[in-house]
Amino acid sequence: MKKLFRFLKVIYYYLESSYRIGKAKRVQEDDLVYTTKANVQIEVYPGRKPESPYDFIVKFREPGKRERTPAHVHLIVEMYVKYAYNPSLTLKLKEHILTMLRSIKPVNLFPPTLQFFKPQHIEPFKDLDKVGEFTIEFLLVVTELMAIQEKTNYPEGSLTESLYKDFGVKDRFQVIQKAVEMILNKVSPPHRLTADKRSRFATPKLPSATSFIHKPLDEISWILKGLK
Repeated sequence: MKKLFRFLKVIYYYLESSYRIGKAKRVQEDDLVYTTKANVQIEVYPGRKPESPYDFIVKFREPGKRERTPAHVHLIVEMYVKYAYNPSLTLKLKEHILTMLRSIKPVNLFPPTLQFFKPQHIEPFKDLDKVGEFTIEFLLVVTELMAIQEKTNYPEGSLTESLYKDFGVKDRFQVIQKAVEMILNKVSPPHRLTADKRSRFATPKLPSATSFIHKPLDEISWILKGLK
C-alpha cells in the first residue's frame, strides 16, 4: 500500500511539474495573431511594461528571414514611399488608419485580437502594393496591433494618432523625426531622467543627413539599434 501511495504521489508531482513547466514555456513563446497572403507571420510576445499586465510586443517573420520588431518609423517611411507613388490614395489610407486608431480599445487578455481590421479593407488600397517593402495587408494589421498595445499601456495617449495626423500635412523630416523619437523613448537612451512617477526621456534631435557623415558611427549606434 505504501508503495502504491508513493507511486501515486510521484505521478501527482510529475504531472504538476509538467503543468508548471508548460506554463512557464508558454509565457516565453509567441502567439501567432495573423498570417498574410505573402506568408508573413505576425506574432505577439508578452511584454514587461509596468503600465499594464497585458502589455505585449509585436514581431513579424517573413519567409526565410529572421524575426523583426516593427516600429512606427518603419511604417511612416513606408507610407511616404507609397505617397510618392500615389499621393491621393495614400492620403485615403491615412484617413482609414486614423479611423482605426480612434476605435481601438485597451485589452485585458493575452494574446490580443484584431478589433478593426477586415480582409475587405485591403482591396481599396491594393494599388499601393506595387511599391515599398510592406503590403497594405501587413501595414493595416501591424499598425492596429501596435495601436492596441499602446492603448492598453497608455489609455489616454494620442501620440500615434498625432503622428498620422501630421503625415502629408507637416514637413516630412519633422514627421519622421517624431517617429524616431517614439523609438528613442522606448529604448532607454543613456541620459534617461525620472520625474515624479513617470519616466521621461530627454530625446535628442534627429541628426541631419550630413551629420551622419561627420559623426563617428559609435556616437549614434544607440539610435541605430532602435531602428532595427
